[in-house]
Amino acid sequence: MNDPVIKFENYQIEKINYCILEEEDKTDYKMEFSGTIAVSDDEKSGKVTFDLMIPDKHENRRIEVIITGYFSFRDDIETEKEKKQYLGVNGAAILFPYLRTVVSMITVLDKSEAIVFPTLNFAELMKQSNKDD
Repeated sequence: MNDPVIKFENYQIEKINYCILEEEDKTDYKMEFSGTIAVSDDEKSGKVTFDLMIPDKHENRRIEVIITGYFSFRDDIETEKEKKQYLGVNGAAILFPYLRTVVSMITVLDKSEAIVFPTLNFAELMKQSNKDD
């Protein structure tokens, strides 16, 4: 089969919170990033959700974004383990540029310097995660 193992259907920005930090807030925040994957009950689709909070203490600002990508699976991908593996690597790699773009676009509207979230190697992260299990 030449079809991709998962198909990107769409994405949804669930939350954007951009704020200017008060002086007392500057030391309280550290970057937080997490991701979750889920397969639907009928196992025909899945989703990847990223939750990101980045403080920019030099520019006195913080941005929080939650974004979810929705995917469908090729028919020959049968086990839930396979589906989660593809979501964790392929799905995450597909969705991640959308998250980076949202962060950059919103932060550059207020300041001349955008917050640029670095790229990630999701295949390597999945390998590390599997070693920890």
